[in-house]
Amino acid sequence: MKPVSFRGFALNANGLSSRFDRSFQRPSITPISVRREGNRPLIAAVEREAWSLPDLGMLIDGDAAVVDELRLSLLKAFDTAAGPGALIISDEDGTNERHIMAVCTVVTQKKGDSGDGFVATLVAADDVFWRPVLPSNTSTVMNASPKTITVTNSGDVDAYPTIAIYESGGISGDSYWRYRRFVPIKWTAGGVTDYPCELTNGGLNTTALISAGKLHASLSTSLGVIADG
Repeated sequence: MKPVSFRGFALNANGLSSRFDRSFQRPSITPISVRREGNRPLIAAVEREAWSLPDLGMLIDGDAAVVDELRLSLLKAFDTAAGPGALIISDEDGTNERHIMAVCTVVTQKKGDSGDGFVATLVAADDVFWRPVLPSNTSTVMNASPKTITVTNSGDVDAYPTIAIYESGGISGDSYWRYRRFVPIKWTAGGVTDYPCELTNGGLNTTALISAGKLHASLSTSLGVIADG
């Protein structure tokens, strides 16, 4: 894993290079045992210890004009009195960024590096799960029933999606509707609006259309009228 930043401070940029001394480490546990007469203790439970990440080594190797400023920024970011901050890492090629909340318990100067080399110890402040830096978003057009989509979870913890459904846009014209029926209506009087008109005698039987699967039972969502079309 490649360090990217801690509390917003870039760890591999602007004359600073950083690396963990190990690429993998899991939290230790403390077994809780129950003594048994004439036999070995029985492990009844375990307690999880705080997880110290592999030591983070940092080396300032930039322009002499910015070394002091970079050193001060580093010490500020790794302030042991500050609360938890986001530690962002990535794969070695810089992809798949993910983060964990951590605190810095100690930061020391490396011997022989004239103040330009540091080692920091970070401890996870929460559950040991790497979470994506940015949410994964996937969109699709609901044009089939059923419709299946897949969203890739790039983190290490179960995630539950937030689903939003939006109208794709206004429907116009007569090419959208799968089933259509022409119903002629002739009105000769003028000056009248919102006047009811009987259509069922003309062959528009909504019950039969629902039974045939051509119309949804909720007429307001599946029945449209095209005037003069």
